[in-house]
Amino acid sequence: MPTIESTYDIKFACFAFFYHELNEQFKEAGLSVFNNHWYRIFDFNQSEDEMHWSLFTVDVRPEDYFPNLTSVDEMEISMDSVVSVVPKTLGSKLDKNDQTCLVIFFSDGNREKRAKAFIKEMEHKSCSLVRTKEFSMKEHEAQNVFGTDSYNSVIIRGPVIALEYSGALASKKCSDVAKSIALETGSTGLVYVSTNPNTVLRQVQLIFGAANA
Repeated sequence: MPTIESTYDIKFACFAFFYHELNEQFKEAGLSVFNNHWYRIFDFNQSEDEMHWSLFTVDVRPEDYFPNLTSVDEMEISMDSVVSVVPKTLGSKLDKNDQTCLVIFFSDGNREKRAKAFIKEMEHKSCSLVRTKEFSMKEHEAQNVFGTDSYNSVIIRGPVIALEYSGALASKKCSDVAKSIALETGSTGLVYVSTNPNTVLRQVQLIFGAANA
């Protein structure tokens, strides 16, 4: 979560960089690429009369601000969000009328690999990745999110990765991609895709908090 103090006229955008050592460096630092709260700005000097920060529009390009940043110490750097080590997220829904879908990958040894494959495939489905989160889910939390204790046997295996998607027919598109990846990897049953529009917003808020928090 970015924190600012005595700051004015600053803008934030989602991290979008890649170089070959970066993913391993995240792991060595004990950081998850799915816990990127770039849009949750804490301003120590928050004021009702002044806005000290804002978010870039979704079409901002890092290369427009770092035109010469292609290598550091002979290390090639890419600013293409498609290959970014950290998944590109919106932070909040662009269109409140869009359908919301929650996807959760349970721990099975390939959780991260399957989540990244899912995100890559969804890039072609005209849906937006709003927020991501990796965390250890407790039994009472699972009960609240799923409305059943049926998932208690899988959440104890390890941290889960939750993805929030938004877009037309988001649930169907997410379900189709999840089934495809599950069949390819033989991990059928270790992913949850929301299908009930009457409960998904509550599920998303339980996991990620308020929409603009």
